[in-house]
Amino acid sequence: MKDRKGLAIFSLVSAFAFSMLLTIAGLLIFGVMMDGWLGTTPLFTVIGGILGVFGGVYNLIRQIIRMEENDGKD
Repeated sequence: MKDRKGLAIFSLVSAFAFSMLLTIAGLLIFGVMMDGWLGTTPLFTVIGGILGVFGGVYNLIRQIIRMEENDGKD
């Protein structure tokens, strides 16, 4: 039984990390593409990276709040 709880926690943490990584990577890649298109080398890459970090943290907080709400319904 202890192994299942550990596996569930690992799965949850992995999902959070993957979600955050995808958000950051997606906006960073978008920034690189915009820089290539507009010729503004580091500007949109930096903006995309910063927005990606904030977006990833926002999604993480939103998911945690949603989980807390679902736990209260049981």
